[in-house]
Amino acid sequence: MSEPIWKRLAEDIQTERIDGAYKDRVHSRIPSAGRESVAVELVREMASALRRSEEKVTCAIQTLEAQGRKIDALLSKPSSPDPVELRYRIDEHNRQHDAAKKALWELLVHREALGFLRNEDLPALYPIPPRR
Repeated sequence: MSEPIWKRLAEDIQTERIDGAYKDRVHSRIPSAGRESVAVELVREMASALRRSEEKVTCAIQTLEAQGRKIDALLSKPSSPDPVELRYRIDEHNRQHDAAKKALWELLVHREALGFLRNEDLPALYPIPPRR
């Protein structure tokens, strides 16, 4: 198995094989950066970015579920719902469904870019309610 990308990047930064603005930004954040501290900082940043990707999926699904509950509440009223409002809510729900699917796909790509290649369980971990 090949070396993780963060290890290669940390080594490249430390041995000055990377130059330009990127290296300057890293060194400005870690002025006395030894190889280990650069590696630790890279892993922290990657973990933080991955957490944000996961939160984006979770938030999109929660919003989608809330919109679904509003549609269900409209449909459960004793009187028939206003068709314009119902259509609006369904359209919003379907747009949010697409946003949630995109966020899940972005999380998958993000995980694969970081070397997490076993992602077949993501749909079960982040179930996206169907379109209406």
